[in-house]
Amino acid sequence: MGQFSKMGVVAIAGLVTAGCISIYRQPPADAPSAEIEYRKPVAGVGIGITQSLGATSSPACEKISFIGDFDVGTAMLGMSGRRMFRAAAGERIYFHSETYSPGGGNASGTINYRNVCVNISSFVPEAGKRYAVVQYFTGRSCTLDIIRLEDDQPPPTFIRHPVEAACTKRR
Repeated sequence: MGQFSKMGVVAIAGLVTAGCISIYRQPPADAPSAEIEYRKPVAGVGIGITQSLGATSSPACEKISFIGDFDVGTAMLGMSGRRMFRAAAGERIYFHSETYSPGGGNASGTINYRNVCVNISSFVPEAGKRYAVVQYFTGRSCTLDIIRLEDDQPPPTFIRHPVEAACTKRR
């Protein structure tokens, strides 16, 4: 299905319609901005794992604007593992990343999820620079990293934030 998994598109459409989340709006093409490459999760994930990335106004996750998602099983079958978008330069952007796998269903047809991993990271993009955002898995934990593509190092403004309870609620 191109850029998004079918299940992800249906879920996001429902959440947007219900007013739970909004769609991320890139800055105008002529505004100072940085290019961000959103990459599929790395290590420890397999078929059935889904990851979504959003932008939020603070580490408290008051409102999350959907950027994109990966159904990693689909990505492993040949779909691109990278998505590009722009972020306003000079303004701190907070990323909310949530990765989960289905844990089976029940008699009512509801899917239960397990192995949820939520991260909040932020930085201040510089105009004209290129960055990557990727979630890494190590054992039973995960991190959401941001790197400058010019030198594969985190930008000096990069912060990993503690995950607040409001950020872990399934939307």
